[in-house]
Amino acid sequence: MEMRKSPAQHVLSGRGTRRGTQYPGSGSRKSRPAGFTLVELLVVVSIIGILSGLLVPAVQSAREAARRTECSNNLRQLGIATMNFVSTNDCFPLGRDKPGEDVWSAHARLLPYMEETPTFQQIDFSQPPGNARHAQVCQTVVKTFLCPADRNRMNFQDQGNNNQYPWAKNNYRGNAGNDTGEWNATTGEQNNGIFVTAIPVRLCQVTDGISHTAMFAEAIMGDADDNHIETPGDWFRVPLTDETALQVYTACQKVTPAAGTGAQFSRSGRNWVRGNFVTTRYNHIMPPNTWSCVRCAAGNVGADQINDNGGATTASSRHPGGVNLATADAAVHFVSNTIDIKVWQALGSRDGGELVSLDW
Repeated sequence: MEMRKSPAQHVLSGRGTRRGTQYPGSGSRKSRPAGFTLVELLVVVSIIGILSGLLVPAVQSAREAARRTECSNNLRQLGIATMNFVSTNDCFPLGRDKPGEDVWSAHARLLPYMEETPTFQQIDFSQPPGNARHAQVCQTVVKTFLCPADRNRMNFQDQGNNNQYPWAKNNYRGNAGNDTGEWNATTGEQNNGIFVTAIPVRLCQVTDGISHTAMFAEAIMGDADDNHIETPGDWFRVPLTDETALQVYTACQKVTPAAGTGAQFSRSGRNWVRGNFVTTRYNHIMPPNTWSCVRCAAGNVGADQINDNGGATTASSRHPGGVNLATADAAVHFVSNTIDIKVWQALGSRDGGELVSLDW
């Protein structure tokens, strides 16, 4: 007679009482722990790298577009303020006063038209910016004068010239013309733009047309390091015998930039209060984003030479490919570095009679 096994004996023999039930020690394969293989991990890392490579340039491009737009708006505000000044005073503000006197900038005179009246009211235009009473004015930061794409690197004591290192900086320059800007106490400044030394230019004198004449352009601030060559932030020497704009242009094209104290000047835009070429004016001799030059004999290249001897102080920017520029009708344009040099120079004069294409 066959003996039936009890349930306990079934368990001991490794057989479950239910179909499909497995018990420890039954000989079945254990489940593998969850996780990534090395190949899977490498694939994920590669995908993240590709996405980052696509995303980072797009973010940088968006940020640059925002900075360029803000820069354009600053120039637009300067242009509108200038046109309001012209409506009130029947002339453009002086590019600067006579050298050796107060040499205030057009920027300073535009303050009440830019909602900066409290700062304007603290200025005594019969006294120079370096006067002790103007210490607070000189250190007042005006946001509209600063391009968001640039930065201040003049963060140490600038010897001489009233120790201007704490003074508020500037990125936007008034167009002095397409001539050298040489100053002579008898004949005045050799120039033909909107902002000229000691000459209040009237709107009717802009015979080339306000839409064909530059009014403001941007320029980067210098690095204040005479031992570091940076173009376009520095000025370099050309012979003092090069007196005409064409001679300066030809010599400046051929210049070999040199570093060292006295060989260059590297404090561009160090304030907005003075109407000098070092700080708030430029001219249309060299193309945008090239270097600047000063007519200078043997000796140090300094601010006095740049402001009075004449030379080429060009427009420049941190925006890729060109510079923002406002014409005398307060319209803002982006000018390519590859603009035809004759067109660029023609934009500088107010009464040269040149034909300027609108496709620049």
